[in-house]
Amino acid sequence: MNNVLVRGEPQYRSDLGVAKSVCKSGKNIRMINPTIIERGVKVNVIKLRDNDKLLTTHYGNEWKTFDSLKFYTNLLETTGNDETEREERMPL
Repeated sequence: MNNVLVRGEPQYRSDLGVAKSVCKSGKNIRMINPTIIERGVKVNVIKLRDNDKLLTTHYGNEWKTFDSLKFYTNLLETTGNDETEREERMPL
């Protein structure tokens, strides 16, 4: 299969009643050569430390065990590992 066909929604003006290709004429989906985009934005180590302190102050030392705060736990674990070199060089 070389084409991606898309139909519009009946409630919108884009409904043509026919599925159309999203590729330019004479092109197919296999010709696409996407560039890899780096994930996310690098977070400043100072902001990470500040978030950790605020969460500890508000929820206590066991805040990392709360399911509702898993986003922050994952954020601190993933970006914290990448930023340890900067953290050591950064003045307090």
